[in-house]
Amino acid sequence: MTITDTRDMVLVHRVFRREFGLLPLMVRGVADGDTTSASRVFRHATEMIEALHHHHQNEDELLWPRLLQRAPLDGAMAERMQAQHNVIGELLARAEAALPAWQRTARAGDRDALAGDLGELHARLEEHLDEEETHI
Repeated sequence: MTITDTRDMVLVHRVFRREFGLLPLMVRGVADGDTTSASRVFRHATEMIEALHHHHQNEDELLWPRLLQRAPLDGAMAERMQAQHNVIGELLARAEAALPAWQRTARAGDRDALAGDLGELHARLEEHLDEEETHI
């Protein structure tokens, strides 16, 4: 029996938990009209969104197919993991679409909507990572 070392995955998850937890606070911390600060937060948010997209894409292409071949999961668990990826993907896309307009104007209304979306993303991500680490 081969034991798989998952410490790297847990470390990456820890980074995502921390950074996506901080992003709504960072966005809310930008004053109305402060495009310099908005640009700084935009760059960080964009980098984190790209990293999470990449992480989930790699899981979908490399981890899940191999895992299902080697140790079939409960079908409901596999479906739930995929559904969670889909919800997280939709929230990532929504934040990704909202970021450029907010970066250009740093309007308070855009800021608050973006921070709300990022907060929802963080909540869904926490739920997914908890379940993935516990059951997978």
